[in-house]
Formats: sequence, C-alpha cells, structure tokens
Amino acid sequence: MPKQKYEIRLAESEKKQLTKTHKSQSKKIAEEVRKRAKALLYLDLNGVKPLTPEQTAAKCGLHRETVYGIRKEFVEEGIDKAITRKKGLRNKQKSP
Repeated sequence: MPKQKYEIRLAESEKKQLTKTHKSQSKKIAEEVRKRAKALLYLDLNGVKPLTPEQTAAKCGLHRETVYGIRKEFVEEGIDKAITRKKGLRNKQKSP
C-alpha cells in the first residue's frame, strides 16, 4: 500500500495568518506555536521554493516527526489544529 502524502498548499489568507502568528512578539503566543506556523510556511508548495520536512525541521528547531505530524494535522484538521498543541488532551480517551 503506498504511503499517503500530505501536501501543504496555503491560500493567501492562510499565509497572512501564519506570517502574523510567526512574527508576533506577543508573550501570549507560545514559541511552539510560532515554530509550527513557520514550518507550515516553509512546507507550502505554492511558495517560491518549498522545503522538505527534514530541511523544515532543521530550520525551525523541530523534530522531523513533528513536522510530519504538523503536515498531517493541517491536511486532516485545519490550520488551527496544526499550529496549536494541547498536551494530554489530543489522544486522551475518556474513562468509563
């Protein structure tokens, strides 16, 4: 079975949102969120020269698997889920 490929093609409004988030100096925006926004901008296939996940990870200070996860979350769940990270809530199952 071939691997599913997750391609990032950002609309102009998404690029503006991610650029604003990435460049924000607000203390209310976590550094992890800024890095994830920057990663999506680097992965954009509509950009001038998109980077590979490995190159993106090196430039953003993220692990390669994190970049793959960001890419998958963007395609499956949208921009907000891809750049924010809720520790312990994402994969947690409800107790009976």
